[in-house]
Amino acid sequence: MESSRRRVSRLPGVQSVQHQLAWALSLAIGLVALLGAGLAFWAAYDEARELQDDALARVAQLVARQLAQAPAMPLGFAIQGDEDDSRIHIARLGADAGAPLALPSNLAAGWHTLNAAESSWRVLVARAPNGESFAVLQDMRLRNELARYGALRTVLPFVLLMPVLLLLVAELLRKLFAPIALLAHEVDARSESDLHPIPEAGVPTEVRAFVRAI
Repeated sequence: MESSRRRVSRLPGVQSVQHQLAWALSLAIGLVALLGAGLAFWAAYDEARELQDDALARVAQLVARQLAQAPAMPLGFAIQGDEDDSRIHIARLGADAGAPLALPSNLAAGWHTLNAAESSWRVLVARAPNGESFAVLQDMRLRNELARYGALRTVLPFVLLMPVLLLLVAELLRKLFAPIALLAHEVDARSESDLHPIPEAGVPTEVRAFVRAI
């Protein structure tokens, strides 16, 4: 019996069903997790940028209200956040000394992305009730950094849970194939003269017909 088992183990193409199933499930889980993480990252990144644009739009609304009450109010100032690069600048179009970059006086109302010497700027051109146009702008570097950070936090559960899920699948397969492994061990332990029927207790239904045939 032992020599027969050794001969079978050397046969080319003989592979463990448990290992094949484990690799197939791991590959499927990895691909699905990768796709899900990519979609989650892109959705979170896009949502973060929309929230940042919404913040600029709200600042523009507040400035427009102030200009409605005081049309001569000086602009050319910045709202400082927690980080140096998080400043939101408010400036009139044209040659405004307080603007971090040159804003053309004919810049159309709406959203723009303007390139400066060191970085790009997200610019919202709005119009005050008196008809004067002004711009609310922010450096794109911190915006992109914050968006990426928020998106990565969204993807982090996928990264942490995927190894746990793969280990769980491996453990489940081990337990599911345990009766078959135990049956094989019992059969291998028999002598060649021991021909009493193989017990079917605990044997999976898919293997039971094969056990009966033996």
